[in-house]
Amino acid sequence: MANIKYETEGDVAIITIDRPHVRNAVDGPAAAELADAFRRFEADDSLNVAILTGSEGAFCAGADLKAVADTRGNRVGRPETDGPMGLAHAAGEARDRRRRGPRRRRRP
Repeated sequence: MANIKYETEGDVAIITIDRPHVRNAVDGPAAAELADAFRRFEADDSLNVAILTGSEGAFCAGADLKAVADTRGNRVGRPETDGPMGLAHAAGEARDRRRRGPRRRRRP
């Protein structure tokens, strides 16, 4: 993985975003690598905790907007369930549904 480092210490996985030149902003390849890293964590029954961190003093600046503008965005798989930005997207949609309340059918 070029953008993401994956290490284990005992029962802990340490997943590090390693793109310091863009303050660890996530583009498409980094998002795919993050998704793979978390799948790797999920598949290993000996691990209990995953720590997500960023390299060189920055956690993550969010989406790499230059990459998004160049159509190298950070969505991976199904946006509602997969990828590092997908879970936040799903949570936001669930929140929006709660705010709107239940859908009501119009009666003819």
